[in-house]
Amino acid sequence: MFSHLAHTSPSLDDFDRFFRDPEVLTRLAGVMPEGCLVTFELEAEGSKRRWTVSCASGALSVVQPDGAGTDCTVRCATADLRGLLLGELDPRQGFLSGRLVVEGDVGIVLDLRRALRSAEKAG
Repeated sequence: MFSHLAHTSPSLDDFDRFFRDPEVLTRLAGVMPEGCLVTFELEAEGSKRRWTVSCASGALSVVQPDGAGTDCTVRCATADLRGLLLGELDPRQGFLSGRLVVEGDVGIVLDLRRALRSAEKAG
């Protein structure tokens, strides 16, 4: 599932493929509350990109809202999100060190991380 993130410093394009992967979206749909919006603002090589994942009718999609009204926003470098997803970066350590900035409902991010980690271990 994380083949898009094979190298230690994935690009923004790698994460674009990751966030549009049907397997990833299906896995996240099982833990994301209905009507929830989670925005990921990632940075790599001096550039930034944003993805907002929306849960509607039990399915997830990547949408392009203006950033207002999201339930949770995660800001970090692509390498740090990769580390978080693969279990190489402890969420608390990342937060305390300032490598991960989370605004809004932190519980949603932890649920998403657990869902993806368990899928990766099973797959």
